[in-house]
Amino acid sequence: MPAVNPALRQQISQAFVSHRLNNSELVAVTQRLRECEAEQRSPEPTHSLLKKFSQPDVDMRDPVSLDEVKEAVSYLRLDGYFNRLSEDKPWSPYERALYRRLSGLENDPVPTAALPESKGSPEFAETVKKNFQQWDLDGDGALSNLELDQALANPDLQGEAAAAAVVLRRQSTALQTCVSETSSGVTLADLEYFTAHGVPDNAAATFKVNMGYKANCKAAAQMTPAPNLLNENFDPLQVEQGRAGSCVLLSTQAGVKPEDLKAMFQPLNDGTINVHLADGDTRNVKDLTLAERLYHAKSPNGGRWPGLMEVAIGQRIFEHSPKEDGSFRSAANGINPEEASQALHGRSIARVNLDEISLSDTRRMLISLMECPQPWLAGSRKTVKGQDSVISIEDLHNGIHNNHAYSIQGFDAQTDTVKLRNPWRHGEWVLRPDGKDDGTFSMPLKDFYASYYWVSVPNNPVESGRAA
Repeated sequence: MPAVNPALRQQISQAFVSHRLNNSELVAVTQRLRECEAEQRSPEPTHSLLKKFSQPDVDMRDPVSLDEVKEAVSYLRLDGYFNRLSEDKPWSPYERALYRRLSGLENDPVPTAALPESKGSPEFAETVKKNFQQWDLDGDGALSNLELDQALANPDLQGEAAAAAVVLRRQSTALQTCVSETSSGVTLADLEYFTAHGVPDNAAATFKVNMGYKANCKAAAQMTPAPNLLNENFDPLQVEQGRAGSCVLLSTQAGVKPEDLKAMFQPLNDGTINVHLADGDTRNVKDLTLAERLYHAKSPNGGRWPGLMEVAIGQRIFEHSPKEDGSFRSAANGINPEEASQALHGRSIARVNLDEISLSDTRRMLISLMECPQPWLAGSRKTVKGQDSVISIEDLHNGIHNNHAYSIQGFDAQTDTVKLRNPWRHGEWVLRPDGKDDGTFSMPLKDFYASYYWVSVPNNPVESGRAA
């Protein structure tokens, strides 16, 4: 009988489940392990290969069949663990990751850190430099979020300058780490480093800045004059999230009737707009500039009511929970579902933590939820930020974006399927694509349970995962 090394098998399993090993690497490492165990040799050759392939910037892709991957999974006995997952006991984060990995073996994405890190866009950097002195209101050599808010609110800001200000505001946290993480804003030195090297250890942020600048330049050039506000399309399912972190707000908004949304907006003779929220609160906001229309959420044909709603909610939150940077736009990022529901529906909701309930409980909860008034929300699994997100077992790798709020559009108990909507209006679960990336998709309950962290329910007593 071959000598079994349980600790090493567990290390390999952990690496595979967290996507530090792709399918090809798993087959290679497991083959080395089988040789060492069969010949009762030192496990060091397996350790060395595992260490090499586990690096987030290493992505070996030798051709392997799905049968070879399944054989490696079986040798590690992961298939047995998978088949024993219970419907009646909560799954641990590891069990959820195991389910995601083994239920979609054909989904084998390249790790973010293995993608070539591009340099920063010189066009973006040059545009910022041209406007730097004008935007740096206190002259301290750093562009803070509050100063960038002022730039966005300038009605004279147009074209490439507007596009650069929008991207800079959205990616300021990443960009100001280029030289010093203690900076109070983005500096010229940060821009110089970014142009030469990109954002340090963050190819994704570099890509977002480069592509975001191009996309916003194009959008700014195509922007038409603002239509009459009350003639805009108020269908909340046609809204597309912008650069603000307003996924909870927009997913909560998805359950409001168009006529009720329209009734919340009252244009005034002075050019401002009163936004009447569902719980009786009213906020007066200025109309959006071109740059603000680029930054905030929009309805079809550049409609600005969703952006005005984000501004109103930002003002509301900032009043009772001001952010350190002094920005109401920052206050609107990451709004909690309870406040969003009060503002848009006038009712209170609570969140059920899926880590604390079983799959069966989740099914019963969703069946009960379909009989309750909206909003119906689901929040995806959290993951650590920065480089560690590449190796976290919570990093989803299946098209569902981590730490993101989706609206639940329905639950079919007959097919055990959850229908969801991404407020980005794109980005879907990748294992069973429906052929149109419009952000609305369906997924089996088990995959939903393995990928999401919380579900909103009416704020009544919750027993055994069910909304009372």
